Amino acid sequence: MAAHGILMAVAVVVLLPLGVMAPAHRWLFGSSTWRGKPVWFWAHLGLQLSGMALFMTGFVLAMVQFERPPGRIGNLRWSHAILGYVVAGLVGLQLLGGLVRPDPGTRIRKWLWGPLHVMSGRAVILLAWAATLTGCVVRHQSPAFRDPLVPWVVPLAVAMAVLLLADAALRGVRLVRSRCTEQDLQRVQPHGARAPSMPLAPKQHQPEQQLQQQQQHRQQREQLKGLAGDGRPDVAAAGSGSGSCCDSHSMAADAC
Repeated sequence: MAAHGILMAVAVVVLLPLGVMAPAHRWLFGSSTWRGKPVWFWAHLGLQLSGMALFMTGFVLAMVQFERPPGRIGNLRWSHAILGYVVAGLVGLQLLGGLVRPDPGTRIRKWLWGPLHVMSGRAVILLAWAATLTGCVVRHQSPAFRDPLVPWVVPLAVAMAVLLLADAALRGVRLVRSRCTEQDLQRVQPHGARAPSMPLAPKQHQPEQQLQQQQQHRQQREQLKGLAGDGRPDVAAAGSGSGSCCDSHSMAADAC
């Protein structure tokens, strides 16, 4: 019975929970890959398969070594056995679901397979923890063993608490990092963003009225220049002044 308990404890308190945490905190692995797959995927796969192998070994050992408990509600051995059967069934479904998982990016994976895989995985861990703790009590109450509870329950409870606290802390760190990243982007974007330069419209697309105004301004400048060449300084001065004004209007018209 000790081998059964040790196998189950290592499987459901260490390996399987760590395998669940690997994809939940995949940001810890960065963008590193191996054989075309992210490293977090291989960590998840290796931990889950190792935990399932130990769990199934302990399950088969219990089926072969122990008699079936009487089916009475309130019997702790019966409750422990039922929990073990349920966990074994969910473990098998998780393994089957992992083998037939849809392609990434598909709707069925995003809206159906993904949530079911995550929720059933968490249900496996919680039910397996309950089965492990009830198994400790069953061993303590068994006349053949009468083992004390403390050497079994305390290490298991400490390991469970450490995993829960680590998961909560990592989720908090990820939330803070995401908020800091969003704030940095909001600070940098207004200063770093540049308005796209508007190309000047070609002259053939300018309105006809502007073209006519430009022609009139050019004709006025030519007339004023001609008057200035006739030796009339007053008109020349006026022409130079009106010419500068026309130039400014022409430049404004060209800019428009």
